[in-house]
Amino acid sequence: MQNAKKMDNVKTSIVILLGAIIIFFGVGIIKAPTPIVLMCAAFANMFLLIFWGVDWDDIMKDVMTIAKNLYGAMILLLFVGMIVGSWIINGTIPTMIYYGLKLIAPSAFLVTATILCAIMSVMTGTSWGSLSTVGTALMGVATGLGIPAPYAAGAVIVGSYFGDHISPISDSTILAAGMAGVEVLDHVKYMLITAIPSLIISLIFFFILGRQFSGGTVESETLNTILLTLENNFNMNIILLLIPVIVLYLIYKKYPALLVFATGIIMGIISAIIFQGAPIKEILVTLLEGFSRSTGVEVVDKMLLRGGIVSTMEIVVLMMAASLFGGSFQASGAVDMLAGLIRKIVKGPKSLLVFSYIFHTVLVATLVSDFTTFSITAPILQPLFEEYGLSKVNISRMYEETGTMGSLFIPWTSASMFAVKTTGVPLTEWALYTPTVYLNIIISMIYIFTGFKIAKAETKKEMISNT
Repeated sequence: MQNAKKMDNVKTSIVILLGAIIIFFGVGIIKAPTPIVLMCAAFANMFLLIFWGVDWDDIMKDVMTIAKNLYGAMILLLFVGMIVGSWIINGTIPTMIYYGLKLIAPSAFLVTATILCAIMSVMTGTSWGSLSTVGTALMGVATGLGIPAPYAAGAVIVGSYFGDHISPISDSTILAAGMAGVEVLDHVKYMLITAIPSLIISLIFFFILGRQFSGGTVESETLNTILLTLENNFNMNIILLLIPVIVLYLIYKKYPALLVFATGIIMGIISAIIFQGAPIKEILVTLLEGFSRSTGVEVVDKMLLRGGIVSTMEIVVLMMAASLFGGSFQASGAVDMLAGLIRKIVKGPKSLLVFSYIFHTVLVATLVSDFTTFSITAPILQPLFEEYGLSKVNISRMYEETGTMGSLFIPWTSASMFAVKTTGVPLTEWALYTPTVYLNIIISMIYIFTGFKIAKAETKKEMISNT
């Protein structure tokens, strides 16, 4: 059997090209599920490698190395599902939605919509869930207030994706951190350095833009239906809002993520019994399967019928598929070959950081799915960042800014198409009104060229981990 690392560049190039074709066709053309497409690409690569004499044990060694690095993120995702389910059945998330919608004032609609969608995304870890529920309701309210649809769409998209972007329970956040080989909370804290300034600028922008609508009144049948339904189905005690505050405080104090989430789940269970009178069996089923008690109102059910371990299984399977594909990709020698090519292009830490943004953006545009590109670029970029003494949180932040957020501006990606479908507004009309998407990258570029707030590899342990 031959060593994969010594395969000639022609064979390695064939493996890279085959994987790219399968992923582009599967995800981009026929819209097949990303995990299945990744598995197909992985199997195709593996068959080629075995045909060319690569030892099966060598392939599986690389697969298991990546899977081991992602295991912690997989466990964290299970806790995410439980915490979301517990915070719905105990009334925390319904309470946040209720008071957020009640506080809407016409002149501050755009600011309020942004903040409300951001809170919803942070607490549930899903931009799509926020867009399709609270976002949809707010688009209806905007119509009643006479606020242009592109303005409203921009506000709900900014809020939804900002919240998803920095939420420690977001699947994209956990996957980006896991693939880059960093702790989720370290990743979130590093993203705040660019995310907070971009949000502040966006809120100022929306405040100025919204001043012209000070004469309107909030009269929306959808809004009133949501509020009445929440009132009839939950005891929305203001004390429930202390639970996420406590969790955020524990995160700030740098307690381990699993311990923090476990605390949030326990508080959710206890408060569900006290404030909602929920039976213990229903609570435990919710932790597994998600909240399932229908309110009879579709728009409210879309907001609340979520959470549970089952809801996280798709992303867990995606991680497993990513480890298969990433392992086969690495076993082919493709990582070494591409890393060698990049070494010839980059001339230092700054050029490496800038190139990583360009490289990943091109891959996202080519392969359509940012989740797919995480598994491809991680083994290529990690050794290079180590060589230049750069912390891997630079990689995870780049993933989010060019993938989670940046893919919104690529018309054929699922993120962009979902935003258009949900808001009913074309990309060309709302792009200008989503400043956080491009401000994150602009601010990052400023930091890179000035050297401000660029994290270095602090310890030898960080520099050799996940290799």
